[in-house]
Amino acid sequence: MAYRGKGSEKLDRQIFRINAMVADGTVFQSEWSRQESYRKGMKINSFEVVIHNASDPEIFFPQQQKKLAGDKIKLIATSWSNNPGKGFDIYHHLDENLDFGRYEMTFIGRADRQFKNIKMINPVPSRKVAEYLRNHDIFIFASKLEACSNSLLEALRSDLPAVVRNTSSNPEILGKGGEVFTNEGDIKTKIDLVASNLKNYRKKIKLSTLNDIGEMYYSFCNMICEKALRRQYKPSSLKFFENS
Repeated sequence: MAYRGKGSEKLDRQIFRINAMVADGTVFQSEWSRQESYRKGMKINSFEVVIHNASDPEIFFPQQQKKLAGDKIKLIATSWSNNPGKGFDIYHHLDENLDFGRYEMTFIGRADRQFKNIKMINPVPSRKVAEYLRNHDIFIFASKLEACSNSLLEALRSDLPAVVRNTSSNPEILGKGGEVFTNEGDIKTKIDLVASNLKNYRKKIKLSTLNDIGEMYYSFCNMICEKALRRQYKPSSLKFFENS
C-alpha cells in the first residue's frame, strides 16, 4: 500500500472493497499498518487483530560464542531490493563517515551502487544469511516503509540489537531491543550508544515465537467461527451472496 507509492490508490480501493465484502476478520502485520490502512480509506472490520510476523527458529537463532574483547564491532545490513526507499542514503552515509577503526560493516543483498568501505555480499539463501547475522553484533535497518520487516525480525531473533529508522512499523517491531534514528545526523550516535551497551540491549529483545504467532492466528479464527456457530455473527460470505 504505502510501499507501492503513487499510482496505487486504485488497487488500494479494490483491496479495501474486497475486504469489506468477503472478509470476516482482518489481520494486520503491525499497528502502523492498521492505522495507515484507515488513513487510506479502509473501513473497520467486524473483527480485527494485529499479529506480527515471526522467523523460523531452526534457521535464525543466537550465536553461543560471545564476542571477544578488543574485536571490532561488526555491523550488518540486508536488502534484497535496491529500491531507494530501502535506505541507501543512510548506508552510503555510513560508508563515507563510519569510524572503520572501531567498526566494520557488511551489506548482504542488492545495492543501488558499490560501497567503498562496507563489505558487500550478493544475495544468499536464508541459512547463509542467518550465519552472517550470528557473526555480527548490530543490525542496521534504514528502510523507510515496512509493514513488518522480516529482515528486522530475523536479525532480532539472531540476538542482534538493531539501530532502525524511526518510520513506519520499525520502532514497533524493535521495541526496546535497540535504538531508532531520524536521519544522517544522529545515526552514528545511536550506533555508538548500542555498541556501548550490547549486553543490555540483547536482554531487552522481546519477540513472539513462531508457535506464539500460530496460536494467535488460530485463536482469532476460532473466535470468529464460534461466534458464527452461536449465531452471534453472520459470515460475510453469506451476507455477500444474500445481497448479490
